[in-house]
Amino acid sequence: MTRTKSMYLAVVAVLLSPMAANADPITYDFTVTPELGSPLYGSVESGYFTFDSSIIPAGGGMLFLEDLLTVVEFTWNGTDYTAATANTGQMGFLSSGALDFAFFGNSCSAGSCNIRPGLEEWTVDTGFNLVQYSVAGGYRLWFGDVSATLRETKVPEPGTLALLGIGLIGIGLARRRRKV
Repeated sequence: MTRTKSMYLAVVAVLLSPMAANADPITYDFTVTPELGSPLYGSVESGYFTFDSSIIPAGGGMLFLEDLLTVVEFTWNGTDYTAATANTGQMGFLSSGALDFAFFGNSCSAGSCNIRPGLEEWTVDTGFNLVQYSVAGGYRLWFGDVSATLRETKVPEPGTLALLGIGLIGIGLARRRRKV
């Protein structure tokens, strides 16, 4: 009987101990609206991007790296883009760890994104709420507006999980007593 109690106490201790810190995915939904008079005016494109919370610098700051986005889903001018075909140039974080801006597109490298007139290229800058783009065969750069919002995710709190575990242990103990 003491071995069973020891096992239950060990389970309770594990459930009540602080949960290990894990990196969580953070997702932003965004919408792009091309400017009046531009070739894509009248279309509104939506997408989302995800990055891992482990990239956020302690105390905030900027990152000038490629491949910071783990997921990109965006359709622009009839072409689907993913993390394999769109890249980050920069990301900035506030001291609280919140995203300040993300600068990404289909023609980015570490630290910058460049648009060349005449090519199908685009960049999104969530800090300035700006999209820049050119279209194949075009002769100039075009602009538009971007709005980005954090996608809320519901994650159970450790206290809730601990209460659930304690309840399950109580049910197990009650069933065991009935059998004896």
